[in-house]
Amino acid sequence: MDAFEELFNAAKEPKTEKEMVRAYLKVQALEACETPHTELMKCYQQRWFPECSKQQTEFWTCYKQMNIKLRKKHNVYY
Repeated sequence: MDAFEELFNAAKEPKTEKEMVRAYLKVQALEACETPHTELMKCYQQRWFPECSKQQTEFWTCYKQMNIKLRKKHNVYY
Protein backbone atom coordinates (compact mmCIF):
# COMPACT_ATOMS: atom_id res chain seq x y z
CA MET A 1 0.00 0.00 0.00
CA ASP A 2 1.46 3.36 -0.95
CA ALA A 3 1.43 6.49 1.18
CA PHE A 4 -1.49 7.99 -0.75
CA GLU A 5 -3.71 4.97 -0.04
CA GLU A 6 -2.62 4.96 3.62
CA LEU A 7 -3.63 8.62 3.95
CA PHE A 8 -7.14 7.91 2.71
CA ASN A 9 -7.52 4.80 4.84
CA ALA A 10 -6.53 6.80 7.92
CA ALA A 11 -8.78 9.78 7.20
CA LYS A 12 -11.87 10.74 5.30
CA GLU A 13 -11.64 11.01 1.54
CA PRO A 14 -11.21 14.58 0.24
CA LYS A 15 -14.44 16.14 -1.02
CA THR A 16 -13.09 19.14 -2.88
CA GLU A 17 -10.25 19.70 -5.30
CA LYS A 18 -8.52 21.88 -2.69
CA GLU A 19 -8.66 19.06 -0.13
CA MET A 20 -7.32 16.63 -2.74
CA VAL A 21 -4.37 18.91 -3.51
CA ARG A 22 -3.64 19.34 0.20
CA ALA A 23 -3.70 15.58 0.71
CA TYR A 24 -1.42 15.07 -2.28
CA LEU A 25 1.08 17.62 -0.95
CA LYS A 26 1.06 15.96 2.47
CA VAL A 27 1.81 12.60 0.89
CA GLN A 28 4.63 14.10 -1.18
CA ALA A 29 6.12 15.74 1.92
CA LEU A 30 5.90 12.46 3.86
CA GLU A 31 7.59 10.57 1.05
CA ALA A 32 10.36 13.17 0.85
CA CYS A 33 10.92 12.84 4.61
CA GLU A 34 10.72 9.05 4.69
CA THR A 35 14.10 8.54 6.39
CA PRO A 36 13.50 10.86 9.38
CA HIS A 37 9.94 9.50 9.67
CA THR A 38 11.21 5.92 9.78
CA GLU A 39 13.79 6.85 12.41
CA LEU A 40 11.10 8.53 14.50
CA MET A 41 8.80 5.50 14.30
CA LYS A 42 11.67 3.18 15.28
CA CYS A 43 12.46 5.41 18.24
CA TYR A 44 8.81 5.37 19.39
CA GLN A 45 8.79 1.57 19.22
CA GLN A 46 12.04 1.13 21.15
CA ARG A 47 12.14 3.98 23.65
CA TRP A 48 10.10 6.13 25.91
CA PHE A 49 8.43 9.07 24.10
CA PRO A 50 10.55 11.92 25.62
CA GLU A 51 13.76 10.24 24.47
CA CYS A 52 12.75 10.72 20.83
CA SER A 53 12.81 14.52 20.77
CA LYS A 54 15.81 14.68 18.41
CA GLN A 55 14.14 12.40 15.85
CA GLN A 56 10.86 14.24 16.32
CA THR A 57 12.50 17.60 15.62
CA GLU A 58 14.31 16.24 12.55
CA PHE A 59 11.12 14.79 11.08
CA TRP A 60 8.91 17.83 11.68
CA THR A 61 11.58 20.22 10.38
CA CYS A 62 11.88 18.17 7.20
CA TYR A 63 8.11 17.81 6.82
CA LYS A 64 7.37 21.51 7.33
CA GLN A 65 10.13 22.61 4.94
CA MET A 66 8.99 20.17 2.24
CA ASN A 67 5.35 21.12 2.69
CA ILE A 68 6.17 24.82 2.27
CA LYS A 69 8.40 24.10 -0.73
CA LEU A 70 5.71 22.00 -2.42
CA ARG A 71 2.95 24.52 -1.70
CA LYS A 72 5.03 27.27 -3.30
CA LYS A 73 5.86 25.05 -6.28
CA HIS A 74 2.18 24.24 -6.88
CA ASN A 75 0.77 27.66 -5.86
CA VAL A 76 -1.25 26.23 -2.99
CA TYR A 77 -1.77 28.56 -0.05
CA TYR A 78 -4.14 27.88 2.81
